[in-house]
Amino acid sequence: MKYLVINASPIILFGKIGKLELLMMAGRKSIAPIRVVEEVKRKKTPETLALENALNNWLNTFDDVPNALMISSIMGEDIKRGEVDVIAKAHQLLRAGHDVIAVLDDKPARKGAQALSIPVTGTLGMIFHAVQLGTITPEFGIATVDELISVGARLDTMLVRKIIDRMSSI
Repeated sequence: MKYLVINASPIILFGKIGKLELLMMAGRKSIAPIRVVEEVKRKKTPETLALENALNNWLNTFDDVPNALMISSIMGEDIKRGEVDVIAKAHQLLRAGHDVIAVLDDKPARKGAQALSIPVTGTLGMIFHAVQLGTITPEFGIATVDELISVGARLDTMLVRKIIDRMSSI
């Protein structure tokens, strides 16, 4: 089976702009730790409603993962518990022979996942994948990046330029 294991920041960012469906990828089951869902639901914002709709339709959750404490001790204090759960679940699924992508934006968490050979993408990567797969047009992808910036998403400027250039050439 194929999975996307999703952290809070992509849910929050896509929820803010009403495009949470960009966390779906054809042929992959989208899952998020219950801790991440609870983190997003704590604040009553537009993304909370978007998350509720996703939970009722296509986003699944999971609870504690047996290797989370071990992963947490290896990763250190720079990585939050929701991120640890994403990495631990992705690692567990990968070891069981599944095709997994962890959706993480935080650099220390991404590096930790990559150290365990877990394929990683982030919010911008999900937009790029959607363009590559033909789910959205390059123009829609670029407009989505602009929307993220307009709602205050803290995105690496160099990465934004690179993604926009790559989308423009598709």
